[in-house]
Amino acid sequence: MELETIRYDVREGVAHIRFARPEEANAVNPIFSRDFRAVMLAVEFDNAVKAVSVTAEGPVFCAGGDLKAFHAAGEDLPKLASDMLIDFHGAIYKMNRTPKPFVAGVSRAMKKALPRGSLA
Repeated sequence: MELETIRYDVREGVAHIRFARPEEANAVNPIFSRDFRAVMLAVEFDNAVKAVSVTAEGPVFCAGGDLKAFHAAGEDLPKLASDMLIDFHGAIYKMNRTPKPFVAGVSRAMKKALPRGSLA
């Protein structure tokens, strides 16, 4: 599996997913969406994977949508967004449907933004 924006490996039963666009604050673009879906398919079908760790390179876990990519799409934005959402939502669907537990490594700023006890 060739990935451009996510690093993925499995060690001792744990799948390690690492967002790898630190220069862009790990913002979601079409390539990231495609890579994320591919990784989630790998997690789903690999029986050696018993748990999943999700982390990110750089100080920002994920800034959300990549506004530069959206702007660059110009009039093609509706198609870009549609294609991107198919992949991204497919990945999220897989994440929600698998019985394998996920652990996310996020920064202190994220912890402070969430309700008390939600990351306990």
